[in-house]
Amino acid sequence: MDLQEAIEGRRSIRRYTDEDVPNEDIVKMVRAAGLAPSAGNQQMWHFLAVKNKGIIQQMKEAVLRTVDEMLTWPEAENYVSAIRALRSYATFFADAPLVIAVLTKPYAAILDNELLPLRGLSFEEIYRLRGDPAHQSVGAAIQNLLLTAHSLGYGTCWMTGPLYANEALRRILNITGDWDLTAIIPVGRPAEHPRPRPRRPVDEILTIIE
Repeated sequence: MDLQEAIEGRRSIRRYTDEDVPNEDIVKMVRAAGLAPSAGNQQMWHFLAVKNKGIIQQMKEAVLRTVDEMLTWPEAENYVSAIRALRSYATFFADAPLVIAVLTKPYAAILDNELLPLRGLSFEEIYRLRGDPAHQSVGAAIQNLLLTAHSLGYGTCWMTGPLYANEALRRILNITGDWDLTAIIPVGRPAEHPRPRPRRPVDEILTIIE
């Protein structure tokens, strides 16, 4: 499968077979992720490949508990249907034979971390100014992983919905220090073949300045 074929053929898959994902295929996916460009070549990423069904079930239950807690918030009165929807669209990862948790470290840049705060810039101002190099970098790594998985015949879905339960997931996965849990990616042989979703035409997303 060439690159353009992989880009155009990749889909977000939400249903999977029970077929195991061999460790050698996981290595191929993560190696491709690690070849992505990163700010300052800091490669501020780590990938937890979870195959243990007990741990995956704990992750799902943590998300469900978070949903139930959110429903008790006084502020949630007008958002009940949106919160309840999380019960399905933020937990289907548990049906996959493999779940990859993507971790990111902050971008260590002396100007961003020291000079700009001394200049009086807030975190939000620095974020807007610099475009969050760490998450730009890990986004490139995730895309490499997704495309490689697709080329190997697997389905994936780039998920952030489960991160409403971020703190609980960190405990379950034993994530410590300054690592952030950035995404959850279920991986497995597709049990569905969704049609491509509409995309904005190039003339709407491209401006050529000459």
